[in-house]
Amino acid sequence: MDGLDNMSDKAKQSKQPNQQNEGNTPNDETNIDSNSAKINPPAADTVEPPKRNVKAIISLVLSIGSLFISFFEFFIGIPMAIIALVSGILSLREIKTTQEVGRKMAIAGIIISILSILTPFLLAALVFYLYMNIGG
Repeated sequence: MDGLDNMSDKAKQSKQPNQQNEGNTPNDETNIDSNSAKINPPAADTVEPPKRNVKAIISLVLSIGSLFISFFEFFIGIPMAIIALVSGILSLREIKTTQEVGRKMAIAGIIISILSILTPFLLAALVFYLYMNIGG
């Protein structure tokens, strides 16, 4: 029984405020209550960031992918570049009306997609030129 009484005495002591924490610092019980998972609502004056245009992101990603693919398989790279070009142009139109973020991404996607459309033709012209002048 002494062991149970000893435990209950310790429990009573832990519920009493700690004598060392009499200053501005709260005791352990209030720390536990104050650290509970309370979600504070955002302040009224905060503004959420502008939305990014998804078509501009698609245009940029597809154009970069098509640039790398067009070096090896232009049958796959050129259609990807055309899709990137169309989505870049559509995203520029959407950005004008919706004021979304992503204009620079759309422009970069358009430029890279034009380069990836021209790359296979430029490589073919270079190979033809080298073949005619050096190999022929």
